[in-house]
Amino acid sequence: MATSMLGSLLRIVRQVVPSSASGQARSYYVDWRMLRDVKRRKMAYEYADERLRINSLRKNTILPKHLQVS
Repeated sequence: MATSMLGSLLRIVRQVVPSSASGQARSYYVDWRMLRDVKRRKMAYEYADERLRINSLRKNTILPKHLQVS
């Protein structure tokens, strides 16, 4: 009996007081483009050393052709 009374009271309160959680959720980033840019910058930072090494091997003209990655 107490649980049904509590449940009905909770329903009434939800109708009277609008919940902020049911509205628009906000995040740190303004829109999807900003989030995409942040992800790209993070990946570029993480793989910068590896990219530098691969490009150095690829563009090195002193190494034999079979060692250069095409």
